[in-house]
Amino acid sequence: MRVLLTGSRNWINAAIIECEMVYASRNALPENCTLVHGACPTGADAMADNIAKRLGWNREPHPANWEYGRAAGPIRNTEMVNMGADICLAFIVRNSKGAAGCARLAVNAGIPTRHVNIHQHYTMCGSVDCHASDCDVYEIQRATFHELLR
Repeated sequence: MRVLLTGSRNWINAAIIECEMVYASRNALPENCTLVHGACPTGADAMADNIAKRLGWNREPHPANWEYGRAAGPIRNTEMVNMGADICLAFIVRNSKGAAGCARLAVNAGIPTRHVNIHQHYTMCGSVDCHASDCDVYEIQRATFHELLR
């Protein structure tokens, strides 16, 4: 399973990212999961990369080639989308142009895309202060995930 992750560099909640990654991969073994991301050293990309490493996923970072200047991010995003994915998880704060653009590319390419915002996740799990390990949705998702490992 290929999970394309796009997100804002100022995203701050790793727990929500983990909850969404676990849920998206609920029908796959960890070694069959690959996280594709833009390799930003901060925010959603960095958090997801650490989570994927801990979960035993393969990681496929795609750093932007800044020799292309301002076009570097969109070029990189287009390449990631063109490589294909089973799902795109988009963690966007304040309509981040790069992350929103990548999510749009994924939608246009026919990749199922889940736009996640903090309020949407809280509505799904019912917690105003989701910390993944305390989240009922996360616990159900994690139990399903670990059941697959048996």
